[in-house]
Amino acid sequence: MSHSPAAGITASLAPLILAAAPAIGVQDPPAQDAPTLSAAVKDVEARLRTDHYFQRARHEIVECPPFVLFIELPRRPDIHHVEEVRELYAPWLTKLGEIFRADYAEPLALRRKRKKQSLLPVCVVESRRGFVNLQRRARPGGRFPEDVCVIDAIDAIVTYKDSFSGGRLPHEKRTPVLYQAMYELLYAHYGGVQEKPAEKWYIEGLLGYFTSHEGDDAAILDHPMPSSRVVNEITELAANEALRQGQFLGVRDLIAPRSEKQIQTIYKKCAQAANISVPAPETAVRLFAGQSTMFMHFLNHGEGGKYRAGVRGYLTHVLADTGGEEPFLAALNTDIAHLDSQFGNYLTRLAAGESLESVMGVTVEAAAAIHPELIYTARTAEGRLAAAVGRARSGDYEGAIEALEVALEKDGDGADRERIERELARLHALVAARDSYFESLAGGTKKVRIETGEGTTAGRVKSLADGVLTITVKRDVELELPITDVSPETLNKIVGKKVSNFGEPWVLAFLRLLAGHDDWDKGLPQASEPGNLLREDAGADLERLVRYGHAIERLHEWAMIEMPENTRDRKKLFRAVTELALDYRDVPPVEERQSQLRDFAARLLGAVFDAEGLSGILNGDVKYLEDGVVRITYDFDSAKETEDFTRVIGYLDHRRADRFKLKQTEEESSFAQKGGNFEGRGAVCYRYLLEFEAPLKLEYELLYGRARPGKGMLANFLMGICDDGEGNYVGCFDLYDLEVINEPTAYVVTNYHEGERPIQAAKTYKITLRHDGESKVTLEVGGELQREINSGPLRSGGIFFWVHSEISVALKRLVIEGKVSAEHQSKARESWIAAELLDAGFPE
Repeated sequence: MSHSPAAGITASLAPLILAAAPAIGVQDPPAQDAPTLSAAVKDVEARLRTDHYFQRARHEIVECPPFVLFIELPRRPDIHHVEEVRELYAPWLTKLGEIFRADYAEPLALRRKRKKQSLLPVCVVESRRGFVNLQRRARPGGRFPEDVCVIDAIDAIVTYKDSFSGGRLPHEKRTPVLYQAMYELLYAHYGGVQEKPAEKWYIEGLLGYFTSHEGDDAAILDHPMPSSRVVNEITELAANEALRQGQFLGVRDLIAPRSEKQIQTIYKKCAQAANISVPAPETAVRLFAGQSTMFMHFLNHGEGGKYRAGVRGYLTHVLADTGGEEPFLAALNTDIAHLDSQFGNYLTRLAAGESLESVMGVTVEAAAAIHPELIYTARTAEGRLAAAVGRARSGDYEGAIEALEVALEKDGDGADRERIERELARLHALVAARDSYFESLAGGTKKVRIETGEGTTAGRVKSLADGVLTITVKRDVELELPITDVSPETLNKIVGKKVSNFGEPWVLAFLRLLAGHDDWDKGLPQASEPGNLLREDAGADLERLVRYGHAIERLHEWAMIEMPENTRDRKKLFRAVTELALDYRDVPPVEERQSQLRDFAARLLGAVFDAEGLSGILNGDVKYLEDGVVRITYDFDSAKETEDFTRVIGYLDHRRADRFKLKQTEEESSFAQKGGNFEGRGAVCYRYLLEFEAPLKLEYELLYGRARPGKGMLANFLMGICDDGEGNYVGCFDLYDLEVINEPTAYVVTNYHEGERPIQAAKTYKITLRHDGESKVTLEVGGELQREINSGPLRSGGIFFWVHSEISVALKRLVIEGKVSAEHQSKARESWIAAELLDAGFPE
């Protein structure tokens, strides 16, 4: 047989006071029970000792990762000094670091771009005199130069204790330090080409989001509200027609500036167009920061939180300096006009006197949510009724009653009112019957069996009080169950027809209806007016309300859920989210939250990837070797293994044109797993899921089939590495030839075999293609070196195989051994998540 030749990828966050910690410079003997300083704090100490001021200063140390608080001790003893500083800053720095990690760094897979220490020191010097001396060596600029500075030489934020004076409130004293602390967190992750992140609105908005607030509990940072000063200033602008035109920026103007000079230019343009005075430069910057803060609050909390995931995800563009109007609108899945209208309406409502909580739609429930963007706040009578039905079906009748009472206040007119009142009456009757039943059992000998999501509890009822059912399981063992854990189906099983002893016959029918029984009205008297009304309501809208309510309950449940701890539960939740998003997409709360559900599903998949690594996305056998090298083996014993290879139509078509002609087109050609091989014939190309850095080794086994009578006997098999997807690669043709194609640098080198090129049919050839990580690429067949070539600039990229063959060709085994860089692993993570979402049915 013959073949054609080749051609042209933490410590606890609780604040820890290190009592009697050693001073910097002057070492006091530590108390015997003093905690040991962490290595990270020692590193910070060593850095501070290089500064002549901190060499002489004595400090108390408080760890609040990713920060560490250094409190200069006063020359005159002051027993309140350290505690005042600690209470003012430590819990807030801790919370800030925790939020940045949990809401931004981990979900977005952010990596530090600058070589900063593991902890960032925040130094509180004793007096303003000391601060001024340090300020002379500080980084110029900053929003609060009178209160805080950054000394780059020791990479430390510095403020002073005297700043507590002047009658300012605690949150006003804290703002400059928190502002700078958050900025330094962002700066540490910045990877753009400028000196610092250039998306001015996002940076100012995010910093203002976490620092412009009022209150003394650091927990408010989880769901911060802007300070009254910022709210009043921006809403007054929005309410004044002249100022609105001249000093209130539309969204396009707000997101455009990349420097303070550009900010001033835009305000000048707007003021001149409105024929009002141009604001002073410092006023323009202040107004811009305030509006950016309000815009960031709107994007996080306005419109039911629908933009929250998008604006958080956009931080990756900000830090990579790849942002702008188009990527921003794509992240939010909206347009400028729509966003302008919504933001303007939001500020208009504030200016008209509506409360911030009302305008933002921040409910008590949403404030406690982990994923508040999923919460659905019903705005219609049908939505509120559906939410109540959903709660009732889960067993929370009291919650359903409360929701319906709210609905009466908001939608208490006409037919809606009558429908809501009927449902309220049914729920009150059901609660009365349920409570009467359990109270009748209290202290008796009858056992009940209650099934909950946590399992089954069996025992005697001791009491029902304050919504808690106490069950005596054994003589001295009692369990307390929330009465809402008793679902309609469980209540129906243990009460059954006895419910009629405690209520009207239709109450049992209502209970069975909530439990989902198709024959719920069996035995319900036709002459019963309440029963007939129940039939009428159930026939008219029950199915729709049940789906509506189920959707709301699932969204609220997931809004409160922590990330599952193990991969199995993460995958299970992903399947549930997918099912709701696709099967309930016609239900308003799900229809309106398609993008939020997709983002939630993507976070679940990201957690799966992070836990399992490449083993979680690949179907080959993955083994991790030393120095980040991974070995992936494919024996092609199952079709699942071939899913790691993606069919590519049309790749290297020009290479097919200059060799023998095939009768089969690419669309007609096939390659599939069969009998322990990945095999086929014709014109095919497959690209591997991951990209690798050299050094890289591929060991693969090839089997060429026998020629078919009258069908031809020519074959080419190309294995490519360091491929960019644009036709530039290092390639090995069959057993004989090496070539390097890199058109951008005009580096095209070939090392082809001269003479006869025999290949034996039905013989397995063991081939090794190796790149040494520098420039040397070698080809071995059967353990013997055949030829080598210089790879030139090609040292990383994808892997593919390309077939142009009249006979069958089988890839029997493939072993890939190389390093997947952090960049490529991140790319693989994103690609895998996108593919899984697409396979699950989410649109791109």
